[in-house]
Amino acid sequence: MTVTHVVGAGIAGLAAAVHLTKAGRKVALHEAANQAGGRCRSFLDAKLDRQIDNGTHLILGANPSLFALLNAVGGRLVAQAPAAFPFFDRQACKGWTIKPSKGAIPWWVLNPGARLPDTSALDYIGGWRLMKAQADESVAQAVGNGEMLERLWGPLCEAILNTSPEQGQARLLGEVLKRSLLKGEAACRPYTAPEGLSAAMIDPALDWLQRQGAEIRFNHRLSGIDKGELIFDDGERIGISQMSPAILAVSPWIAADLLPALPRFETRPIVCAHFLLPKPEEKLPGGRNYLGIVRGLGQWWSLRGDVLSVTVSAATGLAMETAPEIAAKLWAECALMLGLPKEPPAYRVMKEQRATIAHTPDAERLRPDVADGPPGLFLAGDWTNTGLPCTLEGAAFSGQRAAQHILLS
Repeated sequence: MTVTHVVGAGIAGLAAAVHLTKAGRKVALHEAANQAGGRCRSFLDAKLDRQIDNGTHLILGANPSLFALLNAVGGRLVAQAPAAFPFFDRQACKGWTIKPSKGAIPWWVLNPGARLPDTSALDYIGGWRLMKAQADESVAQAVGNGEMLERLWGPLCEAILNTSPEQGQARLLGEVLKRSLLKGEAACRPYTAPEGLSAAMIDPALDWLQRQGAEIRFNHRLSGIDKGELIFDDGERIGISQMSPAILAVSPWIAADLLPALPRFETRPIVCAHFLLPKPEEKLPGGRNYLGIVRGLGQWWSLRGDVLSVTVSAATGLAMETAPEIAAKLWAECALMLGLPKEPPAYRVMKEQRATIAHTPDAERLRPDVADGPPGLFLAGDWTNTGLPCTLEGAAFSGQRAAQHILLS
């Protein structure tokens, strides 16, 4: 049986490999690192003596491609139902909880208790403007400056696009709103991985592929693509053609090194600090194990047992600081809100300098399509033209799309 080669074992590569294997194809998965998952993985941190995730990822019910992957391999996430998103404004010292409506009509904006404090239903017209925005409009241009940009649309832009509202493409943020808030409560439900992302997604995918007979090769780096051949760092050469296609599912900067015709994107960092609390906790202020922070440094808090993780997206300035400086600043906010000592506890700071591409209007025009590689090589990755920002859902969709192109070719 002809082997289909997939290069890259992040979510995009795993999704492609699973989709092909389900269709009866023999698959070989090549990964440069010694583990799978890319930015979606867990590890035992020696300093905290806890299993922590490499990055914080928001997973919603409106992620059909990701759940197709999980359902195929027996992965498991836990739904936080009904959907509710607590927020706290540090400057105003006020909290609120967004509770999406059951259906497509966002009735919740008519409920003063569900809106941001001191806002009216008309203040949310910015959501409609985002969905109707032109391709060259930024989020700030679409919704206008003012408190709603500062308190709602700006934080959402940074959390979802990992790009400032002055630079982030409005239409892309609007697309996410269409697929979540306008699909009702079930589509907005957050899903968590109590044992970590690797246990929930990556390990089940690898185990399933191995049981199905797929070949998985770690520490096998693709070093070049030349004259219809994949060239690996150990000297192995694998021919590709329209009759024997492969999938390239690597990060955008590696793809551009291998295929110079591809664009080189600006990227944006994400910083995440994991703090070891004095004792396990079940809830944060607002009643859930996650909390959005407005007009603070830390933007998204998530709780797993006695580990509090604080995430800062679009963290260009913060990522330049040292880990102790970052931990001190983020913990000062946590300690004040949670009534804990000012001195930071044991912590681990993760700085992903190239977490995602910068989702600017110019960058969105450059994202390549699945068939923009050389003959016989299909592209996958959350940075390709998926119609979504760089997310786990975008990665899974891109991998399944590339696999489907092979099955139909």
